[in-house]
Amino acid sequence: MKIQTINNLCCPFCSGPLKVNEVTQENEHGVHFGLVKCRSCQLNYPVVAGILILGSPSEQINVWDEVSDNPILNGVELRTLCDLLSEKRNVEAFSLLLTPAGRGNLLFRPIHQTSTAMAQDVEILRPSREKKSQVPLRIQWVLNRLSCGCLQQSCQYQLADFILRHAKDLAATDVIKLFYRDFSCSEMANYFTFRFGQPRHLAALAIASIIKERSGPVLDLACGMGHLTHYFAWGEEYQRQVVGVDRDYFRLYVAKNFMVPEADFICQWVDRPLPFPSLSFDSIFCSDAFHYFLNKAGSLREMKRVLASNGLIAITRFGNLEQTPNEGYELTAEGYDRLFGDMKHILLGEDELIEGYLKKRKANLELREISKELREQKWLSVVMSNEDNLFRNQGCFSEYPHGIGHLIKNPIYSSKQKASSNRLSLKFEFPSEHYAFEDQKYQSYTLNKLDISPEVLSSLNSGMRINDLQDLVEKFVLIGVPKKFIPT
Repeated sequence: MKIQTINNLCCPFCSGPLKVNEVTQENEHGVHFGLVKCRSCQLNYPVVAGILILGSPSEQINVWDEVSDNPILNGVELRTLCDLLSEKRNVEAFSLLLTPAGRGNLLFRPIHQTSTAMAQDVEILRPSREKKSQVPLRIQWVLNRLSCGCLQQSCQYQLADFILRHAKDLAATDVIKLFYRDFSCSEMANYFTFRFGQPRHLAALAIASIIKERSGPVLDLACGMGHLTHYFAWGEEYQRQVVGVDRDYFRLYVAKNFMVPEADFICQWVDRPLPFPSLSFDSIFCSDAFHYFLNKAGSLREMKRVLASNGLIAITRFGNLEQTPNEGYELTAEGYDRLFGDMKHILLGEDELIEGYLKKRKANLELREISKELREQKWLSVVMSNEDNLFRNQGCFSEYPHGIGHLIKNPIYSSKQKASSNRLSLKFEFPSEHYAFEDQKYQSYTLNKLDISPEVLSSLNSGMRINDLQDLVEKFVLIGVPKKFIPT
């Protein structure tokens, strides 16, 4: 984490200024492992693998249910992390933060009993070479309980040690597979691997593109792994401050070390007091999370406090209570309208945003009343600002936002080399039944099958953006991602 960013933060408990207290490991982005102290109340906060973690000394970094504030598994206390970092036990501190996302496979090992050469080869992470434990998960967790947690701690330590040692050779999808699929046995592996191009991602980009054109600092709340943070930070012409905040440590680790290394990330609950001075950000963005916030009013007050006078707040994809199934703490469209009422705002439906995006249009922010069609939509978004000129039709994209970044074949497509030619045959395949249920609209705007010529593949590999590549971007066959998203 950048030292300059740390020096501009304030303590979430007493609002005192923060400073770097001790650095146990640095990297090119600043403090990699170390301790940050409040100059006023003298509380210490850990920085683990580039992520600053804020909370009380007794607070635990738990694994939380995705749709509530209920802990699934208890994690490590912040005071324990601080003690380990002061003793320079960095790997152990990192390992204690890798609590599996649910009842995971505690017998999973990133390196199996193979030859010495194979044990050092990162290619062993590929799916075809990963062995699965035959011991049922419920038996593993009984054994873990009988061993006072030693089985879980051992697995987490080996995973942490492997990730830290091979970080330069790994990609985001490698680490996602290791942690979510192989260790945690979780559907979240698919959610994060195939998020680029999802309907919800396009709806968010329709609004995020308005923020992209602004020049001030951006705060991405509940940023997850930084799929949208990447969009705000990409491009040499946009050298502005971008900060992400989320309560899930592992997602922030992937965001900082693989997705958006130029941004800064803070681990804390986003509906608590934010560690920033007033008027710090030109734009505040939050996607696919607001309906999980219990303290929505308090969160909004904090957003408005840290927002510049003519800044913009965009909150996308929060659930409508009138439409089932319900998640978290949803409100009705009228309930959200009252909540946002003291600031000029416009409520939008996801269907409108996706339809406009596919026609290369940004979100239409012309003010209007809540319609019957809006009440009947499950997913809503809002844009708020005191800037009157913002509330108009925003026009069209100069280029599709989902094509910004390092162009790759959309991971949702499986590929096969044709024996009769050098062409690559692609086929759209949902990674799971749950993913297909959640993202049925995906197939409405993508091609089911196609072939890619050697010329297109050569241009893709060389980084040249020829017209054929732009056509495939518009068909969502190619998408823009961070440079370290997939293996080279």
